[in-house]
Amino acid sequence: MNRTILYFLLNPFVGFVSAFRNYRQAWAKNAVWLFVVFYGFAMLKSDTVDSSRYVYKLDRVYSSEQNLNNFFSSFYQVDEQGTGSVDIYEPTFIFLTALFTNNGDVLFALFGLVFGYFYSRNIWFLLESIQGREIAQFGWVVLISFGCVIGFWTLGGVRMWTAAHVFFYGVMRYFSGQRSKGWVIAASSILVHFSFLLPVALLLIYIFLKPSRSFLFYLFLMTFFISNLKLEVVRSLIDSYVPEVFVGRANNYANESYAETISEMNEAANWYIVNLNNLLLWAITFIYCLFHFSIKILKQLNFKADRIYGFSLLLLIVANLLSDVPSGIRYMLIAQLFALTVIFFLLFSEIPHQVKRTISFMWPIFVVFIVVSIRVSFDSVTLDTVFSNPFFAIFAMTKIPLIDLIK
Repeated sequence: MNRTILYFLLNPFVGFVSAFRNYRQAWAKNAVWLFVVFYGFAMLKSDTVDSSRYVYKLDRVYSSEQNLNNFFSSFYQVDEQGTGSVDIYEPTFIFLTALFTNNGDVLFALFGLVFGYFYSRNIWFLLESIQGREIAQFGWVVLISFGCVIGFWTLGGVRMWTAAHVFFYGVMRYFSGQRSKGWVIAASSILVHFSFLLPVALLLIYIFLKPSRSFLFYLFLMTFFISNLKLEVVRSLIDSYVPEVFVGRANNYANESYAETISEMNEAANWYIVNLNNLLLWAITFIYCLFHFSIKILKQLNFKADRIYGFSLLLLIVANLLSDVPSGIRYMLIAQLFALTVIFFLLFSEIPHQVKRTISFMWPIFVVFIVVSIRVSFDSVTLDTVFSNPFFAIFAMTKIPLIDLIK
């Protein structure tokens, strides 16, 4: 029997861990893919996170009269309050799932099928790029950090984070020479979450304007320290440049009441969770400065890595400017995916010994980021996720999150 299927049937989590120990094996990335499918089935769908809304919506659609005409006509229909569907991906999955069940676990297993595919392929894009070379300890730390930036446990926010991995996957294909395929996949992220209008627009700007890497680097440093865009400026930009169908929903993310809600949530959360991505950003900025001022290092980047480096700077610039906007952190996470990719590539270049020693000071920050990210995952990773398998989970699940074991 195929080892991927065997792990999936016996214990998907063991298959997930074994995949990284055997990352050169053909079955490894599919073991990660199927683990995410199982995670979607067994995860805790808490009332406090987005996943519960999708489960509720599935039950409502399942209980109502399903009509294809009504389904298609609902696309991009938003009321005056900015509520409604402005994406195609999530309502389509809910509609198709409602044809045969109202089980939210099944819905999220299907969501995990898509998320897990792109998540596993994006990780293996980094692994396959090193062409079989051994990965040193810090290389593993950077790779695991990459997997934690938008980890599998973000599946609860299925629209945004699936779109992020779809976008990353498409951009990587584009910069790897598969231009048509890469562009179509990257642009399709807008169908998963409308807010990817901005990253896709930035990709277009980067492709056609070809800005200087040095210019982008110094602009990035400037935006790292200057004050952020105010909400009224963001709302003005939304009204001026965002397609009308998206304006209501986009303004929902940039109003004062939503900002206050996010602020209250941050105050209630542990300080180390709130500042988690700021910590990683400082580490990325330090390493980028080190690389930039060591000119010989950047010259070793191949064409693909150099394009990724430049695009990561553009994303970081925009993410810095939007960091005070409610949910603006979303764009920073996307930028960090690209930045960690560049750092991973550079670790396999001929870096001078003194530069390697300096980078080693970043170890504690990356390790803290990984540890806290894993702690965050405990809110939705259940005992079933770790110890069960699809056969047992179908008949009985504890739905006890790991966080309950350590509180």
